[in-house]
Amino acid sequence: MFWGPMPEPAAPRIVLSPDRLAEIDSAADPRVSRFALHSPPYWEPSAPEIRACELSLWQSAHWDDVDEKLPDYALQFAGVTRRGSPVIIIQGFCRSHWERDGVLDELASFPARAFDMCRCHIWARCNPRTGSLTNYGNAACRR
Repeated sequence: MFWGPMPEPAAPRIVLSPDRLAEIDSAADPRVSRFALHSPPYWEPSAPEIRACELSLWQSAHWDDVDEKLPDYALQFAGVTRRGSPVIIIQGFCRSHWERDGVLDELASFPARAFDMCRCHIWARCNPRTGSLTNYGNAACRR
C-alpha cells in the first residue's frame, strides 16, 4: 500500500443526508425512486470517517495512476447499512464530468448510480470503523 501525504481536495465533497436517502427510498415517483439505495438505516458519516476513507481511496488510486487526478474528482459519500454493518459508499467523477450543467446539483440531491458512469468514474465502499476500502474500482481515463 502506498503511504504519503494526500493532496488537499480541489473539487466538491458531497455528503448525502440520511433524511434525503430515506426520502428517495420511499418516493412514489419512479424518476426519484430509481436512485434508491435500499440500505437503511442511513446515517451521516463524520468528517474523520470521510477523511480516513478518502485517504484509503487515494492510496488505492495510486496503483491505478489516478491519485494525482483524485483531488479534482467530485466525491459523493453516503452512509448506508449493509448486512447490519455501517458502510460508506463513495462515488467520484472527474472535473470534465462534474463541471457539466446540472451535474453538481444532481450529485448533491441523488446518489450516483451506474447510469451516471463516465470514462472518469471511481467508486468504493469503505468500512468507517477502520477507514479501509472493502471495494474499489474505476473507469478512469489514463491520459
